[in-house]
Amino acid sequence: MSKQRVTLSVLLVVALLVPGVILAQPAGPQAAAVPAAPTGSTLFVENAGQWPDAARFQVWGSPAGVGTTWLADDAIWIVVAGGTVQVASSEALAGQPANLQPADLQPATLIALKLTFPGANPDVQIQPLNPLTTTVSYFQGNDAAEWHAAVPVYGGVRYAGLYPGVDLLVGQADGFWRLEAEPGATTDQVQIQVEGASVEAVADGVLRLAVDGVPLSLALPQASFAYRASGVSWQGETVTVAAMPSVSAPRLEAPDDNPSDLIYSTYLGGSYSNYGYDIAVDEAGNAYTTGYTSSYNFPTTPGAFDPSRNSYSDAFVAKLNPAGSGLTYATFLGGYGDDIGGGIAVDGMGSAYVTGYTRSDDFPTTSGAFDTGFHGNQDAFVVKLNPAGSALDYGTFLGGAAVGIEAHDRAIVVIAMVKIANVV
Repeated sequence: MSKQRVTLSVLLVVALLVPGVILAQPAGPQAAAVPAAPTGSTLFVENAGQWPDAARFQVWGSPAGVGTTWLADDAIWIVVAGGTVQVASSEALAGQPANLQPADLQPATLIALKLTFPGANPDVQIQPLNPLTTTVSYFQGNDAAEWHAAVPVYGGVRYAGLYPGVDLLVGQADGFWRLEAEPGATTDQVQIQVEGASVEAVADGVLRLAVDGVPLSLALPQASFAYRASGVSWQGETVTVAAMPSVSAPRLEAPDDNPSDLIYSTYLGGSYSNYGYDIAVDEAGNAYTTGYTSSYNFPTTPGAFDPSRNSYSDAFVAKLNPAGSGLTYATFLGGYGDDIGGGIAVDGMGSAYVTGYTRSDDFPTTSGAFDTGFHGNQDAFVVKLNPAGSALDYGTFLGGAAVGIEAHDRAIVVIAMVKIANVV
């Protein structure tokens, strides 16, 4: 997204916030936090004239964190700072609240995302659902004709006919939003475009975004049909995700579902997001796993290669003993950018081979390795960790994004995806 477009987006959100948010949600650092969407207490306030016509509903709660969501016919706006505003010069405006103008207000740490649906029905109908007994009143200014009392509040809305045979429900299911398709509907027409943030990663149904270095996570919609995020593309600060059909593998039932057959099962992680992407087992029954974590307190062990988190998202490598009762070692792996471990293998000596991708130009490489220079955006990496997990036998960049690794007698095979751009 160009700088000009970012500016226009922010101005539109401020224009929507000004008419009602001061009374409906008091500004300032002492304002109560708006409930986040998944709590089940999300409120959908109808526009009865208290805001510009473009806003159909104001949602108290945001899928990206504490904040406010605005529903329009052609877009969903997510304002992650709670929609708070502050007066630029309170002394100059003292005693004149009725004369407060949009130009006198400044956004306070305002992060705005615009969600649209390319190719969607331009005449989509927004239908309120689940009317609540709650109402909200807006008494602004000294002209009673401009007051709006007992504005209806709902528990959710439906974008009916967003695509042929596909509706979008907001606030009516677990999670913030859900796609529902009629039998026989073509679901691969669904696309979601996000403007106003750069994309860090798309994994496990979550868009990991960043705005001026501030990380955000936005869960993709749940759906009544199986789909996978495909055709993900981004340009500047715009990302488009296409929902492609996904065929789910049949679930294999164990002959006897006996809990005593479970040798061990354990959690592994810290206070924030933790994802395990691959596992390998050596001949002694030790388990080696890799993935990525956003937890500063992910469990590492004394003497491990890297016991401290380096950025918002670091790869990790952990070895569990055969009983699953303790960590032989656990270490972070990465630099100051995002790092994800995608595959792991182990040789007969207990050395772990890990691959994945990194956005860190300071990712740990070793002297004499195949490629010690970062090539920009994201590179694959391959590292060999010694049996104690205390040092790298080698670490190298490898162009592309590696997703798997296999250890053979005398060779390591890395499976990678390579993105080629700017080909003339």
